[in-house]
Amino acid sequence: MDTAKWQSIKGLMSELLDLPESERAAALEREPDAEIRNEVELLLAAHDSSDRFIERPFLIEHGIAPDETADKMIGQQIEDYLILDRIGTGGMGAVFLTRRLHSDFTQKVALKLIKRGMDSEAILKRFATERRILSTLKHPNIAALVDGGISSEGLPFFVMEYVDGMPLNQYCRENDLSLNERLELFYKICSAVEHAHRNLVVHRDLKPSNILVTADGTPKLLDFGIAKLLTDDGSATAETLTQGKIFTPEYASPEQILGKPVSTSTDVYSLGVILYELLVDHRPFDVRGKSFDEIVEGICRTESPKPSDTADQPHITVDDAPAARRIPRTHLRGDIDNIVLKALRKDPTERYGSVQEFSADIRRYLSGMTVMARPQTLGYQFGKYVRRHKAAVSAAALVVISLVAGASIATWQAVVAQRERAKAERRFSDVRKLANSFLFEFHDAIQDLKGATPARKLVIERALPYLDDLAREAADDDSLQNELAKSYRQLGEIQGHPSFPNIGDVSGGIDSFRKAIVIGNELVSRNPNNREYRFNLAWFHSMIGDMFERAAYDTPKAVENYQIAVGLFRELNTENAADQNVMQGLLTGYERVGNIKAKSGELNAAINDYRESLAMAETLLALDPAKSERQRDVYLSYYEIGRAFQADGKYREALEQYSKGRAMLLKSLTSNPESADIQRLLGINDDLSANSHLELGEIDIANTLANNALSIREKLFAADPTNIQVYGDLTVSLDTAGDLRVKAGDVAGALKLLNRSLEMREAALKQDPTMTLAKRYVAISRNKIAAAYRVKGDLSAALAQLNTALTINRELCRDDPTNMELRRELASTLMATGETTALIASRERDPEKWHEAGRLLNESLKIYDDMRTNDRFFGADSGRVVSLKTFIEKHARELNG
Repeated sequence: MDTAKWQSIKGLMSELLDLPESERAAALEREPDAEIRNEVELLLAAHDSSDRFIERPFLIEHGIAPDETADKMIGQQIEDYLILDRIGTGGMGAVFLTRRLHSDFTQKVALKLIKRGMDSEAILKRFATERRILSTLKHPNIAALVDGGISSEGLPFFVMEYVDGMPLNQYCRENDLSLNERLELFYKICSAVEHAHRNLVVHRDLKPSNILVTADGTPKLLDFGIAKLLTDDGSATAETLTQGKIFTPEYASPEQILGKPVSTSTDVYSLGVILYELLVDHRPFDVRGKSFDEIVEGICRTESPKPSDTADQPHITVDDAPAARRIPRTHLRGDIDNIVLKALRKDPTERYGSVQEFSADIRRYLSGMTVMARPQTLGYQFGKYVRRHKAAVSAAALVVISLVAGASIATWQAVVAQRERAKAERRFSDVRKLANSFLFEFHDAIQDLKGATPARKLVIERALPYLDDLAREAADDDSLQNELAKSYRQLGEIQGHPSFPNIGDVSGGIDSFRKAIVIGNELVSRNPNNREYRFNLAWFHSMIGDMFERAAYDTPKAVENYQIAVGLFRELNTENAADQNVMQGLLTGYERVGNIKAKSGELNAAINDYRESLAMAETLLALDPAKSERQRDVYLSYYEIGRAFQADGKYREALEQYSKGRAMLLKSLTSNPESADIQRLLGINDDLSANSHLELGEIDIANTLANNALSIREKLFAADPTNIQVYGDLTVSLDTAGDLRVKAGDVAGALKLLNRSLEMREAALKQDPTMTLAKRYVAISRNKIAAAYRVKGDLSAALAQLNTALTINRELCRDDPTNMELRRELASTLMATGETTALIASRERDPEKWHEAGRLLNESLKIYDDMRTNDRFFGADSGRVVSLKTFIEKHARELNG
């Protein structure tokens, strides 16, 4: 037998061992190659034939290890993870409960490891795909990726959040959930799947056992082991189309059973089966004991019965456990039947167009609204209205009967309908005006006030549910859709945009901007010549680009959105070069593209973009010299040029730009003395200037500027302590003040400031563990604290801080590999860790520690060399490299001497 065929046999055998025994025969029948099918059938028979075969030497030899082998891993260590227990084992690998060693955190995590012998090219590719997919999915209802790597035996692994919960259907039964409680839980699951689809991932194996629910009722979606990436239109990639045989038949869609292309609609179908089972405790079709032909007939050709028609049938769930509560069939008739059956249509084009549409109908049902799965007849709509407003309708009926007794019922119904319609339209118009006033006028009024963050939270809490509901009603109203898109943009700014006072909800902000983009694209596609819609869409892309660049640290997505924004602004500028709003959008686009170039190490190119932005900002300021927004744009251009010079070690040139910017800010402050925004920018400017003076050895000037910046930021923070923007600013000033204390020899004073900064950053990270910016700054804090400990002579304390920082730096670079700013920070931490380790080795005369130090120092040197080779080397890097090489040579002589 050739190697390729054996690999196919081994792969199919592994997949079958992952399935319950009752499902293996049907899955095996789907294999078209008779020789492979026969060989696997013999292996399965041997697997099940006798007790003595439990040792399975043949299977072990070929990489299909039994559970006992996995159990032997308990107590062993993989990289920094100690294995505590086995969670589960399949044909491809095993999942272990582990605890991370050498960490401040004791939380348990799940580690997934490929088995020895299963590391074929196909399995490795599938494993890598799962890890890559998980790294893109950050959602409260999806088990998060924590870490990954290669074991000492060369086997890949990744580490995930450990979910302590029970399968979805078991949770519903044991907690005796009502219909509405089950639907609320299902709605959260849809949110997780919808998030995956937005990131172009289709799960392909949704089932209750892949959804665990924690004790507090939070569902967590697991196992993206056979998930695949999609194209932008939601269809499967070519790779997906050739690997469609891996699935669980009970929850598989007709297209999966028939080996046809899968798409997001495949997950819609599987969710439909899951909902069916949650409602009546059995699935629409029972595959157990069925041949493959019977499965095809049942799933692909026979229409599913209504849930209400099967509610009283015996339960045939996966585990045959009895249900704790039967949902009355009367509660299922009508809306619920229609919702479930629409999701279970055989033709994917007849199902809900997306999981979002599916979940929207669930929400409409829970809110007493009409559902889109049913024909929108007048009788149905009126019936829903009556049920929502029973008291009002009853009172109105009594009044009408008393006034017009004997009148025609038909006439009465027409009059009431007309009045209610007019009343509803007036009410809708009033609510719409109120919402716009609340979102725009109210928020604009508080934007520049100190201490306004609680009010911002109130805006979000009140506005977001309203907008989501309104979005489902506004499909045919372009004017309303435009207002909705702008409202989502406003919410995104409040939730987490780094340029605005915000509450630190980065993922929520990204979701709001995505909603704005979806609506904006629809408006532009229907109205391609409408300048307002195209202008708004450009801004939506620019704003979400900021979120990816400066908050989520996802450079590729930032670049993609900035390019779209600049392209749209350029088109609009070409059509009308005098449009000042478009000019402002275009100058912002140049600035953002410059930021990306600076982060990738192209400083000269970045400065050219910033100068383009500055020229346009100065042109706009000349047209309206008193306008504070125009003054702000000019300042920001000075600020960006200054930062680029500072990164390149050109501190005098940087200070020249900061000086121009400071003059602009002081001029603005004379006309707006209470402006929190201008005061904040002044604090940023003085802190950056202090750092440049510090690098030049001008300590007195640096101290004056740093103290001024710290004073401004302490006041802004005291006025608005929950504003994540001023919160972060204060930690930066604490760092600068700490650095200056270290320089002055006041290590105790420095550590007090630096530890306060670290505590604040770790608190922010605890509040939102996905906040990449907070992770980065935690690493920066630990580096600075380590430097203070080194001056103090406490090398062990310094090394402990650096090891934690190094772990964070490596993770950030892995998630955003093109970001040279992060690579440079990794090189710096490696250098500091290597130097500290070398000092300890020198003190203890320990050759082993010296070799570890050498490894770290050379890894740092390699990063700098790579940057030099790729023309990403800054002026400031030269000094670091000289210092690094000098240190290596000095301690090498010490060791040899």
